[in-house]
Amino acid sequence: MNHCVPGRPENIEKNAAIAAKLGFSTCYTDINEAIKYFDSVFPLAIIATPNDCHERDAIALMENRVNVAIDKPLAHTVESALKIAQAARRTGVKNAILPTYCGYPAILEVRKRLHLSGKAGTIRGGSFNYYQGWLRKKYAEMTPEEGKDQALWRKIEEKSGAGGALGDILSHLLFQLYFTTGLPIVAVKHANRRFVVEGRTMVVDGRTHKTTDDDTSVICVLENGAEINCHAVQYANDHRNDNSFELWTTDETLKWDMASHPEILKINNQLLAAEAFSHPWLKHTNTLPSFHGEGWHDAGSRILQALAWEITNTRPEGVEQFPLDTLVGLNVNKVIDAVVCSAENDGQRVETGWINSWDDLPA
Repeated sequence: MNHCVPGRPENIEKNAAIAAKLGFSTCYTDINEAIKYFDSVFPLAIIATPNDCHERDAIALMENRVNVAIDKPLAHTVESALKIAQAARRTGVKNAILPTYCGYPAILEVRKRLHLSGKAGTIRGGSFNYYQGWLRKKYAEMTPEEGKDQALWRKIEEKSGAGGALGDILSHLLFQLYFTTGLPIVAVKHANRRFVVEGRTMVVDGRTHKTTDDDTSVICVLENGAEINCHAVQYANDHRNDNSFELWTTDETLKWDMASHPEILKINNQLLAAEAFSHPWLKHTNTLPSFHGEGWHDAGSRILQALAWEITNTRPEGVEQFPLDTLVGLNVNKVIDAVVCSAENDGQRVETGWINSWDDLPA
C-alpha cells in the first residue's frame, strides 16, 4: 500500500509531504490520474477522504473496475451513500466499509458469541458510548497540533453531513451494534442532538456555515425489539477515544471498554483475555499477536485482509463471507438520517427503512 492521492488538489503540495513521511512512494494529483495505474499496480483503493468526497472517488474507482474500501460513514448524505451502493451492485467490484473498531478482537469475539452462534435474538438491551475531547475548543481557537485541519470539515455540515458526533463517532457505535448482533436497526427514538462548542453556525474566512452536532444520544430499536442506548460526545475533557459497550442477553452481560482494557472482554464480570478469543479472523489474519498494538492500523488491516480473501478468492475454510460491504454502510447512513429526523421532531420514533439484501436495493 504505497500509492495515494493525498487529499484535495488545493492541498496537494502540503499533503504530499505528509504522505512521504508516512511511507507512500507515489502520489497522484487526483483520482483520475491514479486510476490509470490501478490494473498494473494495485487492485484495491482505500478511500479515507472527507465524507463529501466519498461518492465522487468511490464511483470513479468502481466504474474503472477497482475494488474499494471506504472509511465510515459511507457518505455525507444518504442520497450519496445510495449512489455508492448502486455503483457497487452495478459494477460488481468487491467493496467494503471500514468501521475499524469492528476489527478489534473483543468485538470479533462478541460477533462470534452472538451473531454467528445464533444467539443475537436473546439480546434484551444495552448501552454503547463513545467519548472524545479533541473538539472541546472552538475551531478559531484550535492550533494545527490540536488537529485544526481535521476539525474543519468535521464541524461543517456541507462537508461532514448533518451529524458531527453523530456521523463521525456515533456511526462507529451503529456499525459495532449491527456487526456484533447481526440484527438490523429498524427504528430510532428519543434522539437528541446538541451543538455545544460552536453553536448552530460558525464563520470561516468570512463565510457563515451550518455546524454539526458534538453531543448526540439516541435509542436504537433492533429487529428483535431490544432497545440500545447510544451516546457520543466530542468535547469531553480527558477523553481521547473512549469507546465502550454493554450488551444484556437473557443469560449474559457482555462488556468491553477500549480505554481501559481493549484486550479484555467481560462476560458476567468474568474476564476473558484475547488469547482465548476464537473468531476465525484472528486465526487467519497476520496482525500478531492478535491482542497487541490495536488501533486503526491493526484493526483496520484485519478487516482489509478479510476483504482481500474475497478479492483473491482465497477465503479460508470455515470463515464467513465478508460482512462489511457498502450495503451495510448505506444502512448506517439511513440510521443517521433517522436520528436527525427524530431529533428534529421531539425525539419521536422514526423507522430507518433498513435494507436487508442487495436484491432490495432501489434501482
